[in-house]
Amino acid sequence: MAFVSQRQILICLFLLRLRYQAYVLPEFLQPSEWRQVERRMYATLTFAEVAEFRRTDRPLVITGIPPDQRPCFGGMTMTKPANVSGDPFYYTLARYCRGLLRLERMTLELGKRKGSTHYGNTSFAEFVKMWESDDLQKHVGATGPLYSEAGSIRERCKHLWKHIRHPAYFTGAVALHADAQGVDYTMRDKDVLMYWSQRNFFQASHVDVTFSELWSSVCRGKKWYYLTPASVYEAHGFTVAQARKLHENPEPFSKLPLWVAPVSEGEVLYVPAGCLHAVWSQVDSMNLITNFIDAGSLSPVSTSIVRMFREDAARHALEGGGRWQHEELLSWLTNASRQTQ
Repeated sequence: MAFVSQRQILICLFLLRLRYQAYVLPEFLQPSEWRQVERRMYATLTFAEVAEFRRTDRPLVITGIPPDQRPCFGGMTMTKPANVSGDPFYYTLARYCRGLLRLERMTLELGKRKGSTHYGNTSFAEFVKMWESDDLQKHVGATGPLYSEAGSIRERCKHLWKHIRHPAYFTGAVALHADAQGVDYTMRDKDVLMYWSQRNFFQASHVDVTFSELWSSVCRGKKWYYLTPASVYEAHGFTVAQARKLHENPEPFSKLPLWVAPVSEGEVLYVPAGCLHAVWSQVDSMNLITNFIDAGSLSPVSTSIVRMFREDAARHALEGGGRWQHEELLSWLTNASRQTQ
């Protein structure tokens, strides 16, 4: 099992503090104030163990995944013409993915969610070409490091999206079954997304907009994640609603305990619902990520998600907003007979 030394974590966090003081980062941490996210080998990890991580609101890194079973198109053989240099992975993306990419630059400006702001747009193929040839920094000058959320792979990369290998532990995701069940999936993010981030890009601490858990798999590069589960910050007196507005007033959150997780190529990170998370790219990195709500019968429905839905429904009712948009989705989650098999 891979081990991350105390020295590695403290040096990394110290460098982050020096670079990004305006972000939600801890003071120089003592060993008692951080924990390593637990790591489990894919070959021996059971559904019951994953269910326990989900039930107890704990993040998890799944490692040792065979190449042909990794989420990043593991079942697809990627090739390139003999006269084309570079990584077949990038060649395949440039060939099959379309549309414009929105580029974000890192900012220290207070009030910017995730610590980034819009920089510009470029075509997918041109972006990948610059990314692999290291011409992106020449193109943008001193603006970087940059980040891009490339959007839905189902929409942008129609030939590739079916080759994504969803981690088996999360295949009860409602978004994967909603159409077949005739349910209107009303959450904003339902597809697997593609994230690109240059070396030293730091995404400030935040809670995702959707009421959902998430998994992320690094395809190229290495990322460090800094997490505080909802149950932990709630025990310190904060609510999920307050955490969602952290970027407006980050200082009260700066002393919260952190779980630290380096995630390398081929590994999968599981993040519980409502979890605060910040991300640092140690090198140029690309990862797949998706928010999900699991309604499968092999694992319990997330009590955190159900609670968040009910709180949102109660808030909506108090505001007199009419029919609550996620009513059918909550019914699915709370009715055991409707769980996917």
